[in-house]
Amino acid sequence: MDRMMPIRSCIRQSIEEEVRMTASLFSPLYDLVTGGTRGAGRETVLALVRAGRPGVMFLYRQKEGRAQELVKEAREINPDIDIVAIKCDITDSSQITQIVAELNARKAYLSSLFLVASGGLERGMSEDYPMLMNKDAQLAVVNACWKLFAFGATVIYDTSHWAHRFGEVEQLPDYEPIASSKNAGERSLLKLIPTLERLDQRNVKFVIVTGDMLVDSMVVRLMERKSPGIISARLKAAGVEELPTYLTFGQKNVDVLLDQDIRNGDVIVVGGALETLTPLQA
Repeated sequence: MDRMMPIRSCIRQSIEEEVRMTASLFSPLYDLVTGGTRGAGRETVLALVRAGRPGVMFLYRQKEGRAQELVKEAREINPDIDIVAIKCDITDSSQITQIVAELNARKAYLSSLFLVASGGLERGMSEDYPMLMNKDAQLAVVNACWKLFAFGATVIYDTSHWAHRFGEVEQLPDYEPIASSKNAGERSLLKLIPTLERLDQRNVKFVIVTGDMLVDSMVVRLMERKSPGIISARLKAAGVEELPTYLTFGQKNVDVLLDQDIRNGDVIVVGGALETLTPLQA
């Protein structure tokens, strides 16, 4: 057995890492948003455009017309924006490779990755769909993009207060499948932090952005219809005059990206404080 093999392997990996870091400094850079055509994903894309980011990519699953409308709106805001819509169902590993192919075709790297896409209440899906979407697919996207993070890249995982504190607080009506699976996704992604820290040459960081009820979301509207008064009750519990919207949440995503004081592993709260949720009874 060649006793030098492990040493040679480490040297080779170190050289490859240095080559990637150097290449990313002189290559086109893109921000990538999953679930980019609706809700918080769409508002994140538009906030990136308004911030003057040079290149933005977003994923969409089915609605090509909606994707092209977003491309048009982005170019109206900033005619110089390089915006790319990629049809990709992130629960299908064979489609995730399209992200890498698109970046490689442009000899580009990622300056940020926004994990916005989530699911769990869709009709006709299997019982394991929430876990597939909110945990397995999130990890698959990060792993696929691993070697394409530029120096100083940021990975942002969007979640909700109830998912972030799953197992500690009372859940909203019918929300438990989403909360439990998003919590599982968050915990799985957090396990990547030591690995990200080892990539000190590229200075990649992972940040969680957790949101209160988004009052214009379909999920919250359905909850209010089923349990009238749930929004006003949340306002009172949170001690705030208004709850966040898709717009404010998307803008916060980009604010986090641009904030140089944000550190690897930080949790950013949008809306009422996490401590204002109702704890589970012992």
